[in-house]
Amino acid sequence: MSLCIINDSGVELDFNPELRFPGSLVDGRVSINLATAARKGFTVVTAELIAEVKTRVDEDKLSQPLAFNEQHTLVSSKSVLWTADARTPPESTIITASFSFVLPDRQLPPSFLYEGSDASASIQYYVKVVANKKAWYKSGLKIYRSFAYLPFGEAVQFPLIHAPRRIVKDHLMLRKGVMFGGMGKVEGEFSLPDVTSLPLFEDIPFSLRIRCFSKPFPESQSSNPSVFTFPLPPTSSDQIEMSLLSLSNLAAQKHWKRVQIKQGSIQGFSKPTKSKCSDHYVVEALRGNLSWVRIGDSRQGRWCQEVIFNSTLHLKCPPTFDIGLLQTSYHIQIKIPFPGVGNEFSMTVPLGRISSGMSKSTHDIAHGMLDLPPSYWEVAQSDNQSTVSSEPSESR
Repeated sequence: MSLCIINDSGVELDFNPELRFPGSLVDGRVSINLATAARKGFTVVTAELIAEVKTRVDEDKLSQPLAFNEQHTLVSSKSVLWTADARTPPESTIITASFSFVLPDRQLPPSFLYEGSDASASIQYYVKVVANKKAWYKSGLKIYRSFAYLPFGEAVQFPLIHAPRRIVKDHLMLRKGVMFGGMGKVEGEFSLPDVTSLPLFEDIPFSLRIRCFSKPFPESQSSNPSVFTFPLPPTSSDQIEMSLLSLSNLAAQKHWKRVQIKQGSIQGFSKPTKSKCSDHYVVEALRGNLSWVRIGDSRQGRWCQEVIFNSTLHLKCPPTFDIGLLQTSYHIQIKIPFPGVGNEFSMTVPLGRISSGMSKSTHDIAHGMLDLPPSYWEVAQSDNQSTVSSEPSESR
């Protein structure tokens, strides 16, 4: 859906902020009220396509806070849309000028934004319309409009449900009392497709298997499951906290920061929240029967019960990338609280490479939209010219 940015300056921008790819067209229209532009002293109106990387790292040097900044331009194209002539037009004269740019065919990094108290990083793609005055020192007008960008990525050639599985395991020994009592055990096993890269906007099946073992009991209790009271497996998925986390390394002027960002909860687990993982979800829970597990050759054993949760991920985050001064990866963090002090089972599942899963032949097929922070759509500038920027959700 296109967006017309309207203001009282006599210049309006009509632009569609749709998701774009390598080789995509970036086009729009600019309407100019010539009489208003003349009164304000505008002499030329231009349109620019810009892609840039910005990083900031704050450090304390001898108790003196210092900010290090770095900026690199990835794409810069400019087109003149209108120049003033000597004749002052009637008030009703409005002209419309079109602009059209083509993004490079080469792979560029995806749209990205992180803003923290001591570091920030952005990869931003936007159109800029500038109305300049004859005198360089007089304030003109700038209109900004961001759009999201994805590089092409490897597509999976078969349904992910049929892919071989990669398994990540972890365990925790725990006791209900602070210092005394036998130790129970919790085992976690997370499986997901073992593919070269996980695609965006597709259902990615996964399974979480939780096995809980009681403290050791004598063999005489092997027919008495009522003694198994701790640790008991979760009865539903909302008792499990499962989150998508991103891990980013960023640099500015050779100063590095490593930041971890919670992107959102995996839908269907913990309390419902806005997520970069899934718009729709179904969690299947399969609970096993109680079983007695003998401990080696001893006359002891443990009661055991397991539960398996099956669901899907639907990723909408920027894919993984590495451009030297900025790198990002993703993992899933799982936390399950049990009664007692410090009894929280936790495991981390690296997701590996994530790609758009799209190519030149498939990117026109219906797809989702990247989930980016609202501030991505606002282009921060340091000049003193009047600016107009807007959110993509506004339209008219």
